Amino acid sequence: MNTMVNDADTFAKAAEYYNGRTAYSDEFFKKLVQELKITRESSILDLACGGGELTLGLAQYAGQLTGIDKSDAMLKNATARTPPNVHFYQQDLNHSPVTTATKVDFVTIGRAIQYLVPAILKTTLSTSLKPEGLVIICGAGIGKETQWLAPYQQIRRKVRVKQTHPDFHGLQKMQSIGFTYLGTIADTVMARYALDDILNHALSYSSETKNILENIESFTAELESGLAPFKETDGTFSASESSWAHVFRSQPL
Repeated sequence: MNTMVNDADTFAKAAEYYNGRTAYSDEFFKKLVQELKITRESSILDLACGGGELTLGLAQYAGQLTGIDKSDAMLKNATARTPPNVHFYQQDLNHSPVTTATKVDFVTIGRAIQYLVPAILKTTLSTSLKPEGLVIICGAGIGKETQWLAPYQQIRRKVRVKQTHPDFHGLQKMQSIGFTYLGTIADTVMARYALDDILNHALSYSSETKNILENIESFTAELESGLAPFKETDGTFSASESSWAHVFRSQPL
């Protein structure tokens, strides 16, 4: 596998706050494993693995897992806690396809499908995924039931460099390269956020990190003011956290 180092790592600063992103819940991983029949015999390739959230979350259930990402900063977060059955590699997934020594049972992609070039992704899947294998497009975020979500998003839009990709869930992209959507596995849990947690959540996205840091005092003040009506008596903010997985299989030839 390619281990080239990227000169321009646009995710380096965001990686410092990556723990602020909504985590995949334990129940979500249990549902995923049960419904897709992931076992210790299963091999998984995690593309654009970031800090290894999916790779490491599935490591206790699967056999061999490989995570690949172009960001050195993100991979440093992942490799700091690597179990024996997990290996991480650095590669720009839009520069060349991934070729594994043996084909894997599952390919996972978490919160990154919108960045992957379809033609190269198609080649990666054809060379690395077993014919009967599944592709699992995962995501996690603050749930729509969260009362302060709308004002929070409005504040974030003021510092966003680019618009959110319309195909965040990858449905169109996966269908365009010959994969069939099989269904969605999802889980929702309740959580409490401090204001700093919400700030770090915003800072964890590379399209916003720089602008927020350049205006950190005004952004924090606007966040505190805009979310004040939703603050609980203990100073925290109640939120729902959603984890989901869209499952795809290659269409028969």
